[in-house]
Amino acid sequence: MGTSLVGLLPQNTYSGLIKVGDNSAINSTLKTLSDGAGNDLPMQVSSNLVNFTKNASASQFFEGFLATTASGTQVVLTIDSVGNHLVTGSGGQTFKLPDATTLPNGAIYYFNNNQSSGAISVNNNSNTLVASIPSGGFTAVTLLSNATAAGSWERHEQAPSNVTWSTNTFDYPGSITSATWNGVAIADARIASAATWNAKQQALSTVTSAQSLNGQVLQNFIPNLAGTSTNLTLDSTNAATYNSSVIALTGALIITFDASLPNGFNVTFIQLNGFNTTFAGTGGLMIGNRQNHNKNNGQYSVVSVIKYTNTLAILGGDTSV
Repeated sequence: MGTSLVGLLPQNTYSGLIKVGDNSAINSTLKTLSDGAGNDLPMQVSSNLVNFTKNASASQFFEGFLATTASGTQVVLTIDSVGNHLVTGSGGQTFKLPDATTLPNGAIYYFNNNQSSGAISVNNNSNTLVASIPSGGFTAVTLLSNATAAGSWERHEQAPSNVTWSTNTFDYPGSITSATWNGVAIADARIASAATWNAKQQALSTVTSAQSLNGQVLQNFIPNLAGTSTNLTLDSTNAATYNSSVIALTGALIITFDASLPNGFNVTFIQLNGFNTTFAGTGGLMIGNRQNHNKNNGQYSVVSVIKYTNTLAILGGDTSV
C-alpha cells in the first residue's frame, strides 16, 4: 500500500504529479497543466477543450463525423458539434455555424452534399448565408476571424466524387457553365450539346482548321464576313486563320493586306450582294492587278489575292475600279 494522501496537499507530495497550474478547479477557461515541480507542460485544458501548445503525436487522429438525412429542420452547430458532415436524401438541408467567439480562428467545418437533389445552405451564427453547396458538392468552411458571434468565414470547394485528375489529365463528365481554356481542344463528348456547339461555330463564321476529303486538303471556309461597317486587316497575327481561305462578303468592305503576311499567303473572296469590296495594301505592300483594278465586280464576283513578294500582292479574277 502506498502512502495515504488524506489531509495532504498533492502539489507538495509528488513532484511528478500533473496538476492545473493555478491549483484551482477546471472550468471553461483554458488552464496550463504543470508537474508537481511547477514545470509547464505543452497542453492546456478546460471543461470543454484541450489545447496543445506544442507538437502532438499519435498513430491516428480521427475527426468527428455525422451523417444527416435532409429535412426541413435547421441543424444548429455548437463548439461541441462534429466538424465533418455528410447529408443524404433529397430536398435540401440548412446548417447554422457555431458562435464564432467560442471557436479558435482556423476552425474548419466540412459539408459533403450526397443528396440526389437539393442544396446544402451553410449560414453563420446570424443566419447569413456563407455557402450554398449543390448536390454532389463538397465544401470546406474556415473561420478567419472570431471577433463576433457571426464571425468571418471563407469557403473552399473540393472536387466532387465524379471528378478525376492526374499530372496530365482532368476528367469531369458534367456541364461546365463558365470557364476559360488555354489552347486545348475540347472533345464533343465533353460539350453539353455538340450540335449546339457546331451551330455556334457556324454562326461565328470562322473555321480555323483545314478540312479533308479523301485525303485532299480543302480550303478553310468563312461563310459570312458581314456588315457594311466591318473591315478586315490581314497581317501576321491572323495569317494562319485566313491563309488558303474562301471568304464570303456581304458588304462594301475594305480588305487590307499587310506586308507582314508570309509570301505565298492567298485568299479568295466571293461577293454575295451588289456591293463592291476594295482591296488595299499597307506597310509597303502594293496590290498589283493587270488592269490596275482594286475592287471586285459586284454581286457573285470571285477574286483572289496572292502575296507574291515582300512588297507585292497580286489581285486577280472578276475585278473592277
